[in-house]
Amino acid sequence: MGIGKNLTAFLVCGVDISESTALKNQHPLSGVGAISRFMESFDKGLRKPGHQVESTSDAGWFLWRVRGDELVYLQAIPIGINGRPEPLAIAEALQQFIASLKLASPSQIPGSSYTLKLRSYAFLLHPQGNPWDYRWNLMPKDWNNNLNDKEDLKNQVGSLGIGSSTDLKSFSDRRINLREIQKDYFIDFIGVDVDLGFRVAEQSEAHRMILSPYLAYLVMMGLEKNKISPFSIYSMGERELKGCSIKETGLIEYPLYYIPISRKFLSREESEEERKQINISKEIEKLEKFEKFRNDSYRLIYKNALEHMSNEES
Repeated sequence: MGIGKNLTAFLVCGVDISESTALKNQHPLSGVGAISRFMESFDKGLRKPGHQVESTSDAGWFLWRVRGDELVYLQAIPIGINGRPEPLAIAEALQQFIASLKLASPSQIPGSSYTLKLRSYAFLLHPQGNPWDYRWNLMPKDWNNNLNDKEDLKNQVGSLGIGSSTDLKSFSDRRINLREIQKDYFIDFIGVDVDLGFRVAEQSEAHRMILSPYLAYLVMMGLEKNKISPFSIYSMGERELKGCSIKETGLIEYPLYYIPISRKFLSREESEEERKQINISKEIEKLEKFEKFRNDSYRLIYKNALEHMSNEES
């Protein structure tokens, strides 16, 4: 059994305010207040007890980052017997996040007709035993704290922080508790899927949740298997993502997808476009080929890097 099949995947979901800089300049008091109220309301709605299985576990949502008026969350996703993250668990988590987006009711700015425009995104971190998979990057909050009274946590963090596939194998049967780790460490990740995920996030648009290619593939797998669609998914076409191209193999553009969050703000043209349902089976086949192409591309550049290192040593 491969190492990646035993490890936990993480669903990353974020929400941001579209055109927030201009909003704060035009409405320096009421605009900031509306943004602050939204962030508090949204976070309380998403992380309320009903969404958390255990208060001390990471079965629910974990607030990973707060970047200005952007909130970024993690949720652990179990790996199935086929070695892939469970599509049903992904769908349930996405439904929770989307429901919180709708319930948070973006605030209207007092004295104007302006209403906060939300944009959101989602991508997946899934270790599969490849050298380019995501790695934990944990920085101590206090370098003078030797954590002598937390030997178990220190051992756990040690295996996570090294980040190689071999070292992660020893961690595969442990329960990840982000809240416990967060007490003494800043939690972060490094890897191509992290970079790709946040490049995808930059393509997000108001009233839409944009999905990375791999996440969209797993969502579609779940839709095809269950024949029940908890939400609709549409194509955004292919886009070039800054820094993610691999010219040696011709990997330039990435297929992107989105889930509409609020239809009442969509234009007539967008509404007409959304009525054109994608062919799930064809999109799955397309994304399977793309994921193979993407992994082959990474494999090539890592092979070239190893050969270059070997030549330098000799």
